[in-house]
Amino acid sequence: MADKSDPSVQDCPDDRLTAPLEEEWNHIETFLLADEHSVPRVPASLASAHRAFSQPVYKEGSVPMNLALNVGTWEPKRPLYLDRDVNSECVTLKTHSTFDNTQVAFRFARNNAPKHQGMAEVAQDVEEATASLIKELFKKTFTDTDDNRASKATTAVSELVKARNRASTSTESVDKRSLEFRTLTADQKATFAFWVKRYEGAGPEAAGIMNAETGAESVWIPHTITLGQFEGGMKRRVIILAGVDTTEYTPEEDGYKLLSQIEKTDGYYGSLVLAGDPLNAYGTDIEELELSVEYQSDSRLHVHISDSAKKQFQIPSSTFPRPPASTSADLQSQLEFHHTADPFAFWVTRRSTSEVIFDIRSHAFIFSDQHLQLTTSLPAQSNIYGPGEIVAGSGFRRSATKDRTTLWNRDAGTPVDENIYGAHPFYLSSTPSGSFGVFLLNSHAMEMTTKDGQMTYDILGGTFDFYFLSGPTPMDVVRQYSEVVRRPAKVPFWAFGLHMCRWNGDWRTPEDVKEVVRKMKEADVPLETVWSDLDYMDRFRNFEGGEKWSHDKYKDFVDYLHANKQHYIPIVDAAIAKPKAGDPYMAYDRGVELDIFIKADDGKVYVGEVWPGEAVYPDWTAKNVQVWWQECFDHYRKTAEYDGIWLDMNEPSNFQMTKDRPKGDAKNKLNFPPFKIKNGYPNFWDKTVDPSAKLADGYNHYHEHNIWAHEQNLAMHKVLLEQSPNKRPFVITRSTFAGTGKVSGHWLGDNYSSWESMRHSLQGVLQFQLFQIPMVGADACGFGEDCTEELANRWMQLAAFTPFYRNHNALDCVDQEPYRWKSVAEASKKVLHTRYQLLPYWETLFAQAHKDGTLPLRPLFFEFDKPELAGVEEQWLIGDSLLITPVLREGETEVKGYFPDAGGAWRDWYTHHAIQVDDNNQATLPTPLGSINVHIRPGSIILIHTDPAYNLTDTRTSEYGLVVSLDAKGEAKGMAILDDGLSVEGSETIVDFSASARKLVIKAKGDYTAAPKLTKITIMEEEQETRLDVSVDLTKGREVPY
Repeated sequence: MADKSDPSVQDCPDDRLTAPLEEEWNHIETFLLADEHSVPRVPASLASAHRAFSQPVYKEGSVPMNLALNVGTWEPKRPLYLDRDVNSECVTLKTHSTFDNTQVAFRFARNNAPKHQGMAEVAQDVEEATASLIKELFKKTFTDTDDNRASKATTAVSELVKARNRASTSTESVDKRSLEFRTLTADQKATFAFWVKRYEGAGPEAAGIMNAETGAESVWIPHTITLGQFEGGMKRRVIILAGVDTTEYTPEEDGYKLLSQIEKTDGYYGSLVLAGDPLNAYGTDIEELELSVEYQSDSRLHVHISDSAKKQFQIPSSTFPRPPASTSADLQSQLEFHHTADPFAFWVTRRSTSEVIFDIRSHAFIFSDQHLQLTTSLPAQSNIYGPGEIVAGSGFRRSATKDRTTLWNRDAGTPVDENIYGAHPFYLSSTPSGSFGVFLLNSHAMEMTTKDGQMTYDILGGTFDFYFLSGPTPMDVVRQYSEVVRRPAKVPFWAFGLHMCRWNGDWRTPEDVKEVVRKMKEADVPLETVWSDLDYMDRFRNFEGGEKWSHDKYKDFVDYLHANKQHYIPIVDAAIAKPKAGDPYMAYDRGVELDIFIKADDGKVYVGEVWPGEAVYPDWTAKNVQVWWQECFDHYRKTAEYDGIWLDMNEPSNFQMTKDRPKGDAKNKLNFPPFKIKNGYPNFWDKTVDPSAKLADGYNHYHEHNIWAHEQNLAMHKVLLEQSPNKRPFVITRSTFAGTGKVSGHWLGDNYSSWESMRHSLQGVLQFQLFQIPMVGADACGFGEDCTEELANRWMQLAAFTPFYRNHNALDCVDQEPYRWKSVAEASKKVLHTRYQLLPYWETLFAQAHKDGTLPLRPLFFEFDKPELAGVEEQWLIGDSLLITPVLREGETEVKGYFPDAGGAWRDWYTHHAIQVDDNNQATLPTPLGSINVHIRPGSIILIHTDPAYNLTDTRTSEYGLVVSLDAKGEAKGMAILDDGLSVEGSETIVDFSASARKLVIKAKGDYTAAPKLTKITIMEEEQETRLDVSVDLTKGREVPY
């Protein structure tokens, strides 16, 4: 806290803001307009203004000065560190910035402060732009009905700007106080001055920081998201127009030192203690920590830094079971842990090459109750994939020089470079010398920021719980990751069919949907599964059919689908409607009786707002919550014999923004954490359950927000297994966490009918392969906005070669069922025929993923170690044998793609023609509307159904065929995993295929015997193609000459 004995540091007098500003500024979020890194935090309406402001407008020496406009409320919370410099009679006040992890020093000089040239010119040049931007900010902050208030506030701000300009250009006879902004690195200093003004009344006056003529000694400390907050008892609302230096600074933290360590056969334990005095910059520094280092397998190293008192929240093992460690006495790890004791720092290397893969020595780490920070250097030439979930502007491969991922699950559509539905603090790094992976097990809100070859974790609680995975290949890394988060769930065979859904439109009643089913059959477009959005619900209540979906109508509809060998999946939203008194609702009434809902600060049931209006939220830590969840679905199943469940809105979503919350909500440190992450909404708690809400396990939603949906999915899996023992549950969820793939799949959320959204879907599908949630896909043709015929044509083809294939769109959008356009119906029929042919291949890939974490879909660099493939995301591999190259841009009828050297010719799936490539292994492919490029890799053998049926139940009983593409040596290989496609545990036969020396060898091992006969074999060679008619029982094996 400031030392009031020093005359240059005093509290300010009471604020005298005019009425317009007093009320308005309570609701204005602070915006930072410093450089392009900040664009995602600025509303789209201000993007153009930001671009204008982000250009350097003034330079002092070689330091660029960008402009930052910050509007906000200063409510002091941070400590103020005071450092006197008696020689220059200065006082330096230090705190940490929440932007780029910089440290900021404010130097308040006495009257002899040095004069800085240029600020008057800067102020004059940008005055008009500043006023315009402020006006735009007010317009976008308030609704149309608030124009009058916004106008008054704008007028007041304009007066302030004018006064600031006059003060900064006044004569030298007016002695002003200079405030220095300083950003330092180990080898660089940058200092320049700026002016801070405040509005003091209805007139045009605006006082300087100090006016020697009046003898004022008040010191005004600004609050912005850039400059941090201070402890001091003052409350000020200010506008700051300032130069901002974006140079990164190494925090002046003392860090920790290692006091003792105990050696173990697989690592060691140690105790850490804070090396200096607590700074408590963004919470309370924790003084005593524990270090655990464990070599868990030859490829996995576990490093855990936790608080000795065990008060910090850690995810329970019931929610996230910890991976077992090896018990081998002669374990030889591929990784090595190194450390220094004082100050404590560690780094991890490869044993074989001594390459450093993780290194925190450059920055002391921070461990406080609500802010953990750790920075690691990235290896040179790193290609980073993950973390997520995010639609990254840089693409599937992330920028190693400038990138930020915020992990705080959020209902937000699919904006670019913002946090959305899921939290996966895992990344894969691929370098010329090999690949490795890093996973942080922590459920708190966090940012992972990459800048100039370093990655910084800023976490709002918990512990540092790291798992390091040695690779060395990308596939090795994700397999090792699957050992930590567990392998993906087995998938029922019918999940690989076409799924259809619509919110509203021609899907309002069971009769409407039956008509859609009939029209799909009439157009001969195979439809496997029908989904219901909110339309079936009674007043948006889960588990209850509305008037149009009465018990008899609803049951008849589902029976109709099952009679056609089709399947049914309904939506279930996260929140439960809170009915008015006297309005019975089983899910709510029973939940209250069993006491399973989240509580508010006052101990009453927490109430939010979603589709039904007032709503409550299940507490997955409550004692009886599984009983309640089971009863809800048992009740529902009496009406609808669903085949799977769609879990939506489970971030969890809440329509309320901060301004909608009831008066009296506590401004506590959970709802307003000291360190502010870059959440896509203005406030931390906007559009979700309050972080301060209470859970039955004694913690708050703050700690478990990111695992709420994960726990819901675990509970859902148990319900479905209870209802249908040994039948593979099928659940698709919007929100996910690390490990959710062991029970559920994921769809990529509320996208748009745009070419950009279609392209973005590809990075999402590839991201979730890494995250071990391989059953993933986007809403084909887009959810929001109107789809065109051309886009629908291309998207229905593309989506057929992703795991989860669903066409779904929103109310008030044009219909986009395939039969709406003849060309789309024909294109859909073609790709569905191929997809259903490949059913044995899809089933095999997902069975293999369940066994060892091998990815069903792969980026090209997973199979081909070529630098030029590291950033390719507009092509992908299904398994190791099929390469997909779609058209992704409007109006294009050809596409260029890579065909990496694979020891032979890549061949077109449909024509079997070999692809001719240039010296860079690329080819330009004619791709007229209605077609998509599918190529088979040389040396591959793929099991197919030769004549797929309209539904997958009948397709599975149709005869098998083999497609063999020989490489340049005349060889090929493949495999298939055969089972009944439905059982969790059951019989299985693994069939290996190999071709060489003009002989095809089929070897089978297992006890599944109900497979159809293999009747056709197609063998593609360099000069010829051979077709064979055979009759082979694959479960017994055989040799077939050709």
